[in-house]
Amino acid sequence: MDFKLHEVEWTDDKVARFWDSFSALPHLQYFAQQVGRKVIDISKKYIDLGDKILDYGSGKGFLIDYLLQYGGKHVSGCDFSEDSVKLVNAQFADNKNFEGCTRILALPSELPADTFQSVYFMETIEHLLDQYYEPTLREIGRVVKKGGYVIITTRNEEDLNSLKVICPDCGAMFHRVQHVRSFSKASLSGAMKEFGFTEVFCEGLDLGRNETIAAISALYKKLRGKKPYAPNLIYIGKKQ
Repeated sequence: MDFKLHEVEWTDDKVARFWDSFSALPHLQYFAQQVGRKVIDISKKYIDLGDKILDYGSGKGFLIDYLLQYGGKHVSGCDFSEDSVKLVNAQFADNKNFEGCTRILALPSELPADTFQSVYFMETIEHLLDQYYEPTLREIGRVVKKGGYVIITTRNEEDLNSLKVICPDCGAMFHRVQHVRSFSKASLSGAMKEFGFTEVFCEGLDLGRNETIAAISALYKKLRGKKPYAPNLIYIGKKQ
């Protein structure tokens, strides 16, 4: 195999191959699994857990599980992966507050319009290839009812190039977890405004740390003249 440095040109097949292989690793922990409860704690100040909620890109169902534990009454999921949809539907089949997981085959999907009071979209927007970016955000705007909310998490001002790795066999360069776009508070809020949402909350936070430890770390950096960095970005927007 010839070695030549080159950027990976992501395609549907390559993305599927990457994540099928990556998700099979035994040590992998999903973002929703790690910090889903914290995201719900923040968002429940704005949303009604008793109304219809959708986890868009529900994966293995970690956030759905937490939403049901928090008292969610009408919780649904959707995903492009047939295996994930089957897994989630089987896992929560006996929970009366779970309203099913839908497989998305195309956009717009078969999900009914103007239905959900809240849609969670966690750690997915940064993975969207160009051909899916606008259709996916338009789809989220379509299924959220007027006055409802979207809750988005992503990395905060991520330097995509700094996290690239190189295949030692062929020289392919790519972000280590397939991120293809980066957002700041301003750019994420501006993007969602184009799809009918008005920001009600958008902050950079450190979700991976205890709040007290994160506050001490931020203070320490401030005293040393360093700009505190919050690695995670949470946006909550209300549909107009």
